[in-house]
Amino acid sequence: MSPLDPWSAEAQKLPERLMAVSLDDLLRDHIFSQMQGGELKMLRRLYRKEKKKQEDLRRSTRESFLTWIESGRHIFHISGKAGSGKSTLMKFLSRSPRVKKGLEAWADGQPLVLVQFVFWNSGDERQMSLEGLYRSLLFETCRQMPSLIPLLFPEAWESSNLGVAPFHFDAIRTVFDRFIKEASASSTHFCFFIDGLDEFQGDEVDHWRLSQDLQSWTAGTKNVKLCLSTRPHIPFVQTFANPLNSQISIHDLTREDIFNFSATMFEKDPNFQRIKDTYEDLVIEVVDASDGVFLWARLVVRSLLRSIGYRDNEKNLKKQLSSIPRGLTELFDQILGSIDPDDQPFSDKLFLLTTPDFCLWQPILRNAISYSWLEDLEDADFPYKSPMKAYTEVEIDERLERVSCDLDRFSRGLLLMSRRRSRDSDGHEYFTHEVQFLHRSVREYIVNTREVQMRHRTPNFDVPSAIIRLLQR
Repeated sequence: MSPLDPWSAEAQKLPERLMAVSLDDLLRDHIFSQMQGGELKMLRRLYRKEKKKQEDLRRSTRESFLTWIESGRHIFHISGKAGSGKSTLMKFLSRSPRVKKGLEAWADGQPLVLVQFVFWNSGDERQMSLEGLYRSLLFETCRQMPSLIPLLFPEAWESSNLGVAPFHFDAIRTVFDRFIKEASASSTHFCFFIDGLDEFQGDEVDHWRLSQDLQSWTAGTKNVKLCLSTRPHIPFVQTFANPLNSQISIHDLTREDIFNFSATMFEKDPNFQRIKDTYEDLVIEVVDASDGVFLWARLVVRSLLRSIGYRDNEKNLKKQLSSIPRGLTELFDQILGSIDPDDQPFSDKLFLLTTPDFCLWQPILRNAISYSWLEDLEDADFPYKSPMKAYTEVEIDERLERVSCDLDRFSRGLLLMSRRRSRDSDGHEYFTHEVQFLHRSVREYIVNTREVQMRHRTPNFDVPSAIIRLLQR
């Protein structure tokens, strides 16, 4: 279960020790130890009141969402800061059997169509446009309910010409308007999960129009509703602040989850014994500073663990924590700014391999072992004159270990190596690991903030050629 699911009690199944210790408990115990008498009694009353308030907020949020799923209408709007877990939550909800069961209760025996779409500034215009949204929703809806095709595309359906010309945007928009009318009169129930509305191309005026269009989809009908997620962007927050809709801010609900996550990272670290008596204070400070942003907390804890590995004391760790920027962009700047100047060219090449325009959701060069030959690109004849040979399991493991170390050293954890296939399926480890971004905001940051500088520092590095050469190895 994802720790980002604030509605599911099952998602709170954490280690027993963490279940027994909340952030509020630690704060309470720390403060109570400094107080006596009447002040202590007063603080206990304040603590109980605040804890009850937080419990009520999580409970009411959970109940609000479940009620909306099972019997609600219109829009459920999830707002959250970058890196707070919106996309993870939306993916979880759109695939959750419990959510689907609730929607089936809402459909009350009638057909149900459940579709997800993600806006993302990925370099593909369709992923950021209204046309892309319309096409995706229409395709998935027709795939799940083919009986709608003759109603939505009557001319194409009746045509004997199998080579029908591609639909242009005006035609797609007309079909979608037709779909909304058909949906309103249909017994079929439609629920759309649309993530990342703030990534929709255009300015605030376009965002206002999009939000009003979405609101209009659910007006006057009982069988179409939307679950939407955005950053706290004014056009969406204000438009969806409608009495008919429901709204939550995810970063207001994840404080204790971030505490549990951060504490677990410390406890699983090989150097935990060095800070076992003081790490909880660090966790509390991380939680307070994170302001509900999971990604920020993860990067900061990783930075602290690196310093602990170098035997920094508690005073230095707290000083380091206080100097870390609170914004993600500024934090990325600091992380990449810590790379040794001598390592900068290799780091630049590593990132440039992952972020060309044709690279959408993941780096096109995904197989992790391919990155182990990055240094060999200095040889103009590589890989064309390299001898063909089979690699032993030991050699494969050594190369994967090298890639893992390179990612840690040259990307400072902004690129990760993860297992995607089991060794049993291939009989070896050659294709089992992939390189991916820590978070999609990392790729956005590199492309929008760093890529020009990286290319300027590596003028002779031909990225497309390098990718093709590494793919052939």
